[in-house]
Amino acid sequence: MMTVKDVSNYYDTVLAVPGMANLVKIDLKISRKTVVMLVQAIERGMKEGKAAEGDLFALVPEEAKKDLSDVITQCLEKSEMGDLMQRLKTLFSK
Repeated sequence: MMTVKDVSNYYDTVLAVPGMANLVKIDLKISRKTVVMLVQAIERGMKEGKAAEGDLFALVPEEAKKDLSDVITQCLEKSEMGDLMQRLKTLFSK
């Protein structure tokens, strides 16, 4: 079984491959329901202290987490679901 250090080195190697920082245009046509589920999945994976040992989100730098947050924002803006997601978060946080 791989140790946390081994997994961290593995991810560091994969993320350091030339071209990994290049921007990629992705044209998705997905339902708003899928946008909501995608946003929830990304947010759940990014919660600090919740990542499983060896999980990518536990190992990535803060800059990568900010990039994912930007993706979430863009998805919500393009699907016009930002307001609804904020209301759902408020509803479920009570």
